[in-house]
Amino acid sequence: MKPHQLKIEAFGPYADPVEIGFDELSQEGLFLIYGTTGAGKTFLLDALCFALYGEVSGDRSVKALKSDHAKPSAVPRVSLEFSSSGARYLVERSPAYTAPRSRGEGTTEKSQQAALYRLAGSEREVIVSRATEVTREVEDLVGLNAGQFRQVILLPQGKFAEVLRAKPDQREALLKTLFDTVVFEQAGYWLEDKAKSARGEVAEQNRAQEVLRNQAAHEWSPYAPRPEQGGAADDEKETQAGKTVPTDQAGLDRLMEQIAAVAVERESTLKQVTATLKTAQKAKAEIDKMADRWDRRTKAKAELEALESQREPIEELKQQLATALQAETLRNSVEAERSARAALTAMQGSIKVQLQSTIRARDDAQILPVSVVLLDLLALPSLEDSSGATSDLAVR
Repeated sequence: MKPHQLKIEAFGPYADPVEIGFDELSQEGLFLIYGTTGAGKTFLLDALCFALYGEVSGDRSVKALKSDHAKPSAVPRVSLEFSSSGARYLVERSPAYTAPRSRGEGTTEKSQQAALYRLAGSEREVIVSRATEVTREVEDLVGLNAGQFRQVILLPQGKFAEVLRAKPDQREALLKTLFDTVVFEQAGYWLEDKAKSARGEVAEQNRAQEVLRNQAAHEWSPYAPRPEQGGAADDEKETQAGKTVPTDQAGLDRLMEQIAAVAVERESTLKQVTATLKTAQKAKAEIDKMADRWDRRTKAKAELEALESQREPIEELKQQLATALQAETLRNSVEAERSARAALTAMQGSIKVQLQSTIRARDDAQILPVSVVLLDLLALPSLEDSSGATSDLAVR
């Protein structure tokens, strides 16, 4: 927060309007407020604090801030133009005071008034217009409440001299009263507790690291090379197996170096073994392929032998099939011969019937030619006999 302009009217010892431009005073970087006792130096700071928070320092009451030298009808007011967070603001306050009635005799009590504006050139925008809301907005803009502002920004009159003259214990108590160091004491106690806890954690971690170092050495002992004959280092001790066990970080670092060297050697061995394994896997794949071919050959041979044992039945079936095929080609002829045989049988039956009828007719006839009588009608007569008999019968 940076103040720019302070205006006072009918406030404390200032009966007439007073205007202070801090921009001009701060051009040199530092300025001094001086004057005789009672000249109103402290009231300037009170006016600054009152404009922001509606409170004053010391034992003054906000109800007695109207100037006794001002006219009874004068309105006490304080306004402060300041900037914060890149914006410019104007806060105006008027304390509670007693004023004569506008009609009749007597006085009336005026309540405190306040307003906060945001400035943009010649324009000003009302942000809040109630005293409590103005104080809350100012606290957000400045980042300090009224008590913190007085303790950090405004040093109460006479307190600095007391600090210089006081004894160490008195100065400490005075500073605690002046700057409200309770929160800092609590922070100090909290930091001490944290430091004690941290030291305990560090000691516990050191013990845990010692356990881990011994465990690492124990796990490493089967793989570690036997040290050369001679005295061991001061920070290491020899086990019964002749392996070094680290007792501090340096010993652990040396152990890690040994582990790294063995790891490099094992990695090289692993690469060789991996290459050998790949070669063996490739050879195994070829052998598996040949074995599979051999198995398939054996299986095919067994199947061939089983089929050979079925050759003779298959040949018989083939002969039967060939015969059946040949018979199939003669099916129509056989069917035709069967039909002709049936027709012949039927015709012979019919002729036999006709012969029987002819015999009966012959026997019944009175006069027949000799050639007809001599025909053997029990069998099919010859064509010559049949023709002669027919001719004679026709003549008769």
